[in-house]
Amino acid sequence: MEWLTVIIASLLGILTPTGVILEKVAADNLRRQVKDVEQLEVRIDNVPSHQVIQGKVDRVRLASRGVYPITDLRIDTLELESDRINIDLAKLQEKGNNQIQRSLREPAQVAVRIVFKEADLNQALQSPEIKAQLQQFIKQLLPKRSDFPIPTFELLNANFDLQDNNRYRFSAQLQQMSTDNEPAQTLELVLEVSVNIIRGRQIQLSQPAGSLNGRKLSSRLLNGFAERLSEQLDLQSLERNGITARVLQLKGDNNQLDLAAFVRIEPQTREQ
Repeated sequence: MEWLTVIIASLLGILTPTGVILEKVAADNLRRQVKDVEQLEVRIDNVPSHQVIQGKVDRVRLASRGVYPITDLRIDTLELESDRINIDLAKLQEKGNNQIQRSLREPAQVAVRIVFKEADLNQALQSPEIKAQLQQFIKQLLPKRSDFPIPTFELLNANFDLQDNNRYRFSAQLQQMSTDNEPAQTLELVLEVSVNIIRGRQIQLSQPAGSLNGRKLSSRLLNGFAERLSEQLDLQSLERNGITARVLQLKGDNNQLDLAAFVRIEPQTREQ
């Protein structure tokens, strides 16, 4: 969500101190907020020039393909559309945290649609940086029992599979490091989980299942981990920063993951 907030903030800050709006300049500014983008188009609705000088725009639309918010992670489609933007241009030029929120005269609302292709997600799983993060994630999942100690391992391969009814399957090959008593061996990890949206604000993981080398992982362990992760995916936590986000749709189908959301950013009237 952090990189998406950066992009939205850049979208809201397209006005220049002189009130000039150039769609190409706006697109170039947005390109600087991501690692790379294959196609990007910005459309700004025509408004009277005196409103532009006052920091007001009726609507901004962004359509893009092949967006890389971080290295090796490709978003197939990213679309944003704003409602009316009303910004204090003088405050917009001030330095400090929450610059966009401090410059807003009224709440800003943005609709967002994001599409990930399954092939792009699997390509991202081959990235050394993402593999390193996954290793830490998997380590928390492996059972902590005296008869089944946590192995020291390296993630060799990983695969993400979109299934029916918003159920997702993750499989991985882990290379367990050799010890004085045992040679190195390959472990096969399989995890499955269903995803539900609760009141638009929480992405809830349910019905988790998994196995390690064909041996079922504890349902108690998996359920506890799913509950903790679901708590972290509660978008209500953003509200303390003046951001309201609601998921309108999350659908995994036809080898792609389609997410539609609504984001509202409140003005900040004082330092927080």
